[in-house]
Amino acid sequence: PQTPLVRPGVRLHAAERTARDLVQAVLRRQTSGEGKVGRLDHVGKPGRTRLMDAGPRRLGQEVSGYAQMVKNAVRRSRAAQDAIAELPLGGTAVGTGLGSAPDFAPQVIARVAAETGIPLTQAPNLFEAMATHDRMVELSSALRSSAVSPTRLANAIRWLAPGPAGGIPESVLPQRP
Repeated sequence: PQTPLVRPGVRLHAAERTARDLVQAVLRRQTSGEGKVGRLDHVGKPGRTRLMDAGPRRLGQEVSGYAQMVKNAVRRSRAAQDAIAELPLGGTAVGTGLGSAPDFAPQVIARVAAETGIPLTQAPNLFEAMATHDRMVELSSALRSSAVSPTRLANAIRWLAPGPAGGIPESVLPQRP
């Protein structure tokens, strides 16, 4: 079985990767999508519901929905980053801190935060932080939702360009070798 001392290491690694990779990648996606909304707002297209024509809409409106998906992913990623940066260090084996110097955990967390550049903090309730994996679940949820939105976008683009044997292509995508 893992000792409680291993848990902060996993959370620290997750916090570092979230801050350096996830949030930055989603922010890049957000910036690229927001610039396209205005440029495409004059392009008309049929709206679709369950692959059937519905009312008209502008391509800019559709793209704004995708941009909002990315904005939501940024928000969720930042919230997960804040949660995962709360370390359960200093609670010792049962969460009481028994046998540990009171200033040990805050000093260690401050030093690691300074060396990594990640805003780490001590979890506000060490009993809860050591007993659950809620912060990891929150990060997992943010990762999953960040992956679902681009999949939705890819499917929407795929349906805009049906194959040459059927359908009315609304866009022509270049062939990939």
